[in-house]
Amino acid sequence: MGIDPDHPTDEQARSSPQAAEWAKERAKERAQLEKYGVFTKIPKVPEGAKVVDTKWVYIVKRKPGGTIEKYKARKARRVLTQEAGVNYDIDKTYAQMMRPETLKILLAIALHRGWAIR
Repeated sequence: MGIDPDHPTDEQARSSPQAAEWAKERAKERAQLEKYGVFTKIPKVPEGAKVVDTKWVYIVKRKPGGTIEKYKARKARRVLTQEAGVNYDIDKTYAQMMRPETLKILLAIALHRGWAIR
């Protein structure tokens, strides 16, 4: 593995002893992207079209004791290959939101430590 075994590169994930596990996670991620209409395969790129490049990001999720809880694979776009108004509409983009429980925990920590909240 590379410098951080919990975040292997695509090449490392595909050639590792856990390659079957990573393949299963990639398939799950593709199914989710297709289900929500975020990602579709196109047989041939139209003439003059600019393709937004993507990459696989792998993460090993661990339990507090250090044992592996699960493997996670995400398909991420390479932002530098996108142009506003060409590859996406600025008004139609969205950001993922944190879970309400996470927000409550962060607010409780901030209150406990006397941090300013902005």
